[in-house]
Parts: sequence; structure tokens; C-alpha cells
Amino acid sequence: MLKLNFGDTVALISSAYFSETISVHLGQERLEALGFRVILGKSIGKQYGYLAGTDDERASDINEMFKNKKVKGIFELRGGSGSARLLDRL
Repeated sequence: MLKLNFGDTVALISSAYFSETISVHLGQERLEALGFRVILGKSIGKQYGYLAGTDDERASDINEMFKNKKVKGIFELRGGSGSARLLDRL
């Protein structure tokens, strides 16, 4: 079993619904208060209808975070039915 350690880098993404700025900042602040370094997905802060960016943008966030050797954990800000639309892009 892998665990996160103080100082690890984690990512915040939103694979479905967009998140309001305040939610993003609160999530980031809480993770940083726990001792993590936080990277935000590029689609966070975007809005495409009810989603946090286009399907390609959101899928790109997920793929980039899994490729990034520094990222030890990935946290979802908002999931939902929009996430299922990404499966063929992962």
C-alpha cells in the first residue's frame, strides 16, 4: 500500500463539473495545510457549460497528472456524469 507523505506533490483536478474559485482555493489551502505541494489541473477554473472545460481539456488534465512523476496523489474537486465521457480519452 502506498501512502502520501509530508511534502509530497498532489494534484487537484475536476473531471466533470466546474468548481467555483472559492472551492478550489479552500481545497488547495487544506491540502497545503496538511503539508502537501499542490498542482492544479489546467481545466480548473474553466467552464464549458456545466463542465470544467471541454472533454479533451479535462482528459488531458488526468493524463498529464498520471504522467507527472512528481505527482503522488490525485484529488477530484468535482466528479459526476461528465467523468464517464472521458473514458475513451484516458
